[in-house]
Amino acid sequence: MQRLRTVLLRHARRGDTHFDWMFETPGRGAPIAPLTTFRLALPWEHWTQVGQIALTPLPPHRRAYLSRQGPVSGGRGFVTRVATGTLDVADWHTAGARLVLQSDANATAIDITLKHATGKNASFYAAAFGSAAAKR
Repeated sequence: MQRLRTVLLRHARRGDTHFDWMFETPGRGAPIAPLTTFRLALPWEHWTQVGQIALTPLPPHRRAYLSRQGPVSGGRGFVTRVATGTLDVADWHTAGARLVLQSDANATAIDITLKHATGKNASFYAAAFGSAAAKR
């Protein structure tokens, strides 16, 4: 099972605040490849409570965001690190993925199933969450 680093950033800019979830890209040279990135509305601690949320895929981001906080270039707001952790990749393919997220802040692990959403907006992913046994 591949273990990847992940970060959740709060991205605030004029009139908009959301979260950017970034993680090393499985199977693409994780130590050097850009980060897989999604925009979402809720921080990690709420994921198991809601059961499923929409994730908006964003272009890959620089690896510097694994440890970076501060202003975003071009006047695009400010990012604050909310959480860090690791992802264990149980399955990764074009139709979706199964991941286990382990936050550095606590012992709770979150089982994540990513799937391409169907319907009008096919660029969205749906994520279903459940509790998983802590891996550490």
